[in-house]
Amino acid sequence: MRNLLLWVSVVGLAAWLMGCQGANGFRSADRASRLMAMAGAEAAQVAAPRDRLSRQLNIAHMQNEQGYLLSARSTLAAAAQTLRETDKSLDVQIRLAGWVSVSELSRASRDRALAASACRQALDILRTIDPQADRCQFVCGVADEIRHLHGKAASASLLREAGDWAASIDNLALCREAYRAFAADLFLCDDYDGGLAMLRRDGDAAWRSDTLAALASQALPVREVQFGQSLNFKANFYSQSSK
Repeated sequence: MRNLLLWVSVVGLAAWLMGCQGANGFRSADRASRLMAMAGAEAAQVAAPRDRLSRQLNIAHMQNEQGYLLSARSTLAAAAQTLRETDKSLDVQIRLAGWVSVSELSRASRDRALAASACRQALDILRTIDPQADRCQFVCGVADEIRHLHGKAASASLLREAGDWAASIDNLALCREAYRAFAADLFLCDDYDGGLAMLRRDGDAAWRSDTLAALASQALPVREVQFGQSLNFKANFYSQSSK
């Protein structure tokens, strides 16, 4: 009987301690969530547009990692507002990277509506860059986000469209780099006809054959081909100091 009472007492004490620890854990999590939300609100007051945007994106990234998805969505909506308000004061790469990052982080927070809106903004900006040849360095970055958000067919559609932009590049070596990168991404999207058509924009069959052989040698992953500017969050805005 005494052993039974002792066992009941021990179990009761352990349950009480776990309850206290759990309550403290909940309080700590709530405190962290509230502090990050406050940090986001203060970041919105930063005067310099790029610094403001960078802080907002890093805070949203932290909120996603900690599972505070609703708070992350709010922070990302504020980041999108920063981009809309300061559109003309940011250079085109930061504007594109900003919208791509909002889309990427919105996917992580499960806000597909904001992700789709941000991705559309990036695509609209890309199509307004003049001359068209200058668009090519950003095509793969936008197409990559479109692939993650909307799938391979939508990404392939942009890449095929970009073939005309690449054709306007007056430097043969750079033009071929663009064709090669766009074709590689088309193959990644399982659009083999589109990828071959991209390479056939160049009239040199020997170059086409050598390029296809080189792509085949690194087919896993084909995306190792690098061209242009990376537009994702970690390449443009991620700060280790925010960790």
